[in-house]
Amino acid sequence: MVERRLGTSVRPRATGVNVRSMEIFRGLGLEEQIRSVSLAGDGVPFLLAGETVAGPARTRVESDQYLSAMPPGWPSPAQACWCAQDQLEPLLLAAAQACASTALRFGAELVSVTDNGDQVRAVLRDTGTGDTQMVEAAYLVGADGVHSTVREQLGIGARGQEAFASELTILFRADLEPALHGRRFFLYRIENGEVSGILRPARTSGRWLFGTPAPAGTTPGRCAELLRAAVGDPGLDVEIIATGAWQAAALVADAFIQGRVVLAGDSAHQHTPGGGFGLNMGIGDAHNLAWKLAAVLDGWAGPGLLGTYETERRPLAQLTTKLSAERLQAGVARSARILGVVLGAEYQAGAFVPDGSPPPATTDPVTDYRPCARPGHRAPHLWLDPGRTISTLDLFNTGELTLLTAEPGAWQAAATAAVDNGIPLHVQELRAPPGPAATRWNPMGPSWSAPTVMWRPAGPAHRHPRRPPSPSPWPASCVIGDLELRAPGTLYERLGSARPIISLATPRLRRTEVAASSDRGYVT
Repeated sequence: MVERRLGTSVRPRATGVNVRSMEIFRGLGLEEQIRSVSLAGDGVPFLLAGETVAGPARTRVESDQYLSAMPPGWPSPAQACWCAQDQLEPLLLAAAQACASTALRFGAELVSVTDNGDQVRAVLRDTGTGDTQMVEAAYLVGADGVHSTVREQLGIGARGQEAFASELTILFRADLEPALHGRRFFLYRIENGEVSGILRPARTSGRWLFGTPAPAGTTPGRCAELLRAAVGDPGLDVEIIATGAWQAAALVADAFIQGRVVLAGDSAHQHTPGGGFGLNMGIGDAHNLAWKLAAVLDGWAGPGLLGTYETERRPLAQLTTKLSAERLQAGVARSARILGVVLGAEYQAGAFVPDGSPPPATTDPVTDYRPCARPGHRAPHLWLDPGRTISTLDLFNTGELTLLTAEPGAWQAAATAAVDNGIPLHVQELRAPPGPAATRWNPMGPSWSAPTVMWRPAGPAHRHPRRPPSPSPWPASCVIGDLELRAPGTLYERLGSARPIISLATPRLRRTEVAASSDRGYVT
């Protein structure tokens, strides 16, 4: 892992970690650490709006994610966190450093990348000494931001809305308590005759971010004047820490994969602040890509599996970049309710097997979320214990494919055969919770349409395998990763060709095309 900067971000930058990203961090064991450095959300509105901070708030908007407590029926084991990027990155760095297989290098930039077909060759330059070094790897992931060197080197363009709004972000330190009168918020929309913009806290005591449509090159003195007008205190003592001018754009790269090089995060898609999609889409990219890279490198999936990263993530990026532009232009209040996209956005195609069912009907697919276990959707959340500590989503964080079933015995032979041949699969029985609720409990919950569901590592549903025939202990057909196990026991390659890749000592081998296979925590 190579980073041009000398360390993690020293600026707050992005501040909202949505509920889906917090589910991912929960699976990595980071949920509580992130919550500990986030702004407390108890009773805090998502948005206040008024002429000045010191004046009365004319508008109060609540979020459907940043909640003080989980309401009954909340569809996730996690809640969104208002965590500034300079607080988040050190936690992620420490987690990465704890992995023995991870090598981190700060102060190094990419000079060139060459795809040789069977490997990638990158030339790195030390930003301090200027010395260069050549590194070879099986794959290269370019997560190097909006002005991506990797994307430029590959000659990949980007399409969408370019530079349709300009803004100046001011990071400053000031004591705003006299103006706040004890009020708290995540965003404060300010509009008066002298200034307009959005104020947001930056977690560290006394630090704030203010975004306003001021031009680049605005002097620190002028910045201070704008801040005093926004707060409503002409005598406010203000320290300008940093400023940065930027242009809002909503762009998606023409390709996310080229040969052995993959784009992720802002190098693959650029969002406006509207909806808070940018940081969270990058987290989702990494989550989708990581298990697929691991599967290919570990040898239990073919390289074709990586192609499903673009198939799944690029259409979603096209949707969220479009929404971010619409939300920015419509006003920040529209960003408060996007749970339908955050938890309910589906993969239209990719590493999963459609079951022919329609998506759940909603009044507004952007704001409304309806849980379902339809292939290509995020797994539904269901508490599995009286203490509400174990979620169905927690079952998919083993790094393995999970066969979730109310009939574990019928599938155990298939799972054993898969594991014996290098396929990381485990069968997980879903039992009714203890207590009176058990008598009326559907073992798959009201959102589940089949008694058995195959899940990718960490949660999108992969497939609803057909019910095992009785009395045979073998399933008629069971998709495992990008492989299909077909009775009486042959594994077939799903991606690339249809030739059998592993024989499980059966006298009857049949070659078949398979339209099957799916991201941690999605139905496959």
